[in-house]
Amino acid sequence: MREAKIVTDSIKDQIYQILKEGILTGELRSGEQLVEQTIAARFNTSRSPVREAIKQLTGDGLVINITNKGTFVKTPTIAELHDIQEMRQVLEVFAVKKTIQHLSDSAKSELMRLRQRIIDSRDLHDPNLYLDLERSTWIAIIRMTNNSYVIDTYCKLYAIVTNFSKSVIPHMEPSFEHSVEERIAIIDALLGGDTDTAVSITEHHLQNTTHILCKALTHLQSAKKQEGAVSK
Repeated sequence: MREAKIVTDSIKDQIYQILKEGILTGELRSGEQLVEQTIAARFNTSRSPVREAIKQLTGDGLVINITNKGTFVKTPTIAELHDIQEMRQVLEVFAVKKTIQHLSDSAKSELMRLRQRIIDSRDLHDPNLYLDLERSTWIAIIRMTNNSYVIDTYCKLYAIVTNFSKSVIPHMEPSFEHSVEERIAIIDALLGGDTDTAVSITEHHLQNTTHILCKALTHLQSAKKQEGAVSK
């Protein structure tokens, strides 16, 4: 019995990780339905581990169950986006301040590598690459706090933002170049030990991002309403 449980848990964990990665990369889009039977067939397994994996994703806040409709990759509301961004600001400002105070040589090297990756991508104008580097940069800075609760909370919040951002890229304002420069400036301030500048740019960057995401969500909601009206 014990061995059977370990195998089942292992399958569930693998399915959970694959689905979570699909959400983070945008392969599973915001609003997309997760059908247990389809997923089970894909992994050649029963529906039980799939159900448990989806339950764990629900606990993470990445998917939502709608009564009589099914389970869907979460699309945040305008209010939820504001709440998420406010919490991000709290965590990112904390991370910036703590990272500057305890910036190790290995952390400096990692920031320099990220800075160079950002510079190398500057002229590619690839929105998906921009979002991936944005995520890599902030997850790295958050991990430098060495606070497991901060890291866990932030990663869950950022997963929702990442997936939603990739789902609404066509509706987002083309402000990537300015955001890239802000990201470089934040890293430079961290490396230079300039807390005030790092915090100021971080807050400004998040305010701009919140405005862009909320505008994109409003546009997306409007488009869906029009589609619904046409289909009727």
